[in-house]
Amino acid sequence: MFSEELSAVNWESIFRENNPSLAFEKFNTTLLGIYDLTCPLKSMKIRKKAARKPWVDDELLRMIDIRNALYTAYINEPNEFSSAQFKDQRNLVNSTRRKKMRNFYGEEFKKNASNPKATWKIINEVIRGSPAPQ
Repeated sequence: MFSEELSAVNWESIFRENNPSLAFEKFNTTLLGIYDLTCPLKSMKIRKKAARKPWVDDELLRMIDIRNALYTAYINEPNEFSSAQFKDQRNLVNSTRRKKMRNFYGEEFKKNASNPKATWKIINEVIRGSPAPQ
């Protein structure tokens, strides 16, 4: 579309211009007008990054990156080997995530064993999947 618009422009007035500054100004105005017409700015909403769960550490993130790379390799070239690699890594990530989450909440329950209010807050967080509203 941009190249079509450029080829439709009559450039004779710019070529005939004796003053190089005016010729450049006409050229620049014409070019930017076509650019603005064919390539408008779009506004985008930037989302905030979600806060990491407390049990997600660098080790788990590396494992997730490996899993995602293996998934991409499997999708690009599906075969038994890439499928088995991806599934093994997926299962490893899931079991590690569960173990880290279990350890995190186990420590939280131990720390707050004598505080029923804090204990119930943790229980509700586990049930709801997010911290309870204050």
